[in-house]
Amino acid sequence: MNSSCSLLVLVFARSLEDRLADWLLRWSAQQPGVLQGQMLLSAVDGLSPREPQTVLERVRGRHALLRMELVLHSAVVNALLQALSQAFAGADIEWRLSDLQRAGRLPVEALAPIIDSTHAEG
Repeated sequence: MNSSCSLLVLVFARSLEDRLADWLLRWSAQQPGVLQGQMLLSAVDGLSPREPQTVLERVRGRHALLRMELVLHSAVVNALLQALSQAFAGADIEWRLSDLQRAGRLPVEALAPIIDSTHAEG
């Protein structure tokens, strides 16, 4: 993978999941090759000063949030954040940005020596 890639992490309420995922897919389709890999989505519990939205969140004292990770070309990060700000004005979306040194996908063959050495130790 190109060294000019960044990891953009978005954290947001579950209620935004479908709308945000659809928007990101449309945005990336208009910019072929910008996303480097999959958009990864995971559930997280948030402890923040924002008010819990649901009864369950109030009882638990935590927010049910989603975390989405995007690996994309560094050159488009600012454009994406600006477009997100316009499309989701007023929405509570947090973001974090990191430069990536490397990322990629391991072929199954590359895992064989690792698996063999792990079994040999045990």
